[in-house]
Order: sequence, then C-alpha cells, then structure tokens
Amino acid sequence: MEDKKNIFDFAGMVLTSFGFCMTCIMLFTIIFGEAAKEFSPMFTLGKEGVPVELMAQLLALTVLIALARYIFFSDLLIKRGSTAVRTAGMFLAIIIICAVFIFAFRWFPVNMWEAWGMFFICFGISAGMSVAVMTLREKMENKKMEEGLKRLRKQWEEEQNE
Repeated sequence: MEDKKNIFDFAGMVLTSFGFCMTCIMLFTIIFGEAAKEFSPMFTLGKEGVPVELMAQLLALTVLIALARYIFFSDLLIKRGSTAVRTAGMFLAIIIICAVFIFAFRWFPVNMWEAWGMFFICFGISAGMSVAVMTLREKMENKKMEEGLKRLRKQWEEEQNE
C-alpha cells in the first residue's frame, strides 16, 4: 500500500536535506574554515559563518536532490526497476547535479584531484548513512506492518471461532 505524497512531504524532504547539509557545512566551516578561506568561496568567512549566497545555492541543490529522489522512487518516469537500480540511478543523478553546482559556483578548484577526492569521500559517507537510515526505517515499518497483520489475523480467527 503506497501512500500518496504531496507538496508538504516534498517540502519536508527538502528542509530535512537542507538541515543536514547546513549542519555538515557548519562543521566543515568550524574545522577547515580559516585554512580554506582562500581556497573556496564556501569558506570566505572563515570560522565566522556560512555566506548567504552559499546557503541559497545549497537550498537550490537540496530542492533538485529531493526532485531526483521523487523521480527515481515514484512511478512517474520509471515504471519498473528494483530498489538497487533506482538508488544507483538517483545517486548518479545527484553526483551529476552536484558536479554542475561545483563547476557553476566554483565551490572548489575543479582541477584539483584532492578536492574531488574529498567530495567523493564526503558523498560516499553521506550516501552510506542515508542508505543505512532508509534501510532501518524500512525494517521498522515492515515490523509494524507484520505486527498489525498478526493482530488482524488473530482478530479474524477469533471472529471465525465465535
């Protein structure tokens, strides 16, 4: 039974992703801000904070990521496909979207392999955590559904025995 998503679900997804993204940027700013000040426009304020322009860019990025998730995990474009294929496609789309933002806004020097390496490490950690949380959530939902079915079955059997 699939529940229909609405604009509030989409907004919740965007704001949750944006909050997670901003938390990561805040931590990076605290840890690397002063050292990376000259290196990237993301850290132009050093340890003092996150530029408003960057926050707007990250909000736009999270909207596109939520849209990609919606597209890959609804039957809008993909009628058939395993969860693994949909997840891989979504992550590939997100990497492409991020790369476009990195090039467009010069978040880091695009000719430095170290910067790309750090991007892929951070992306991998974030993606791994997301998959782990989604898997845990799905297991919890399946357990609740199984318990509900057991209760219904027990209730049905009791009604049949009366």
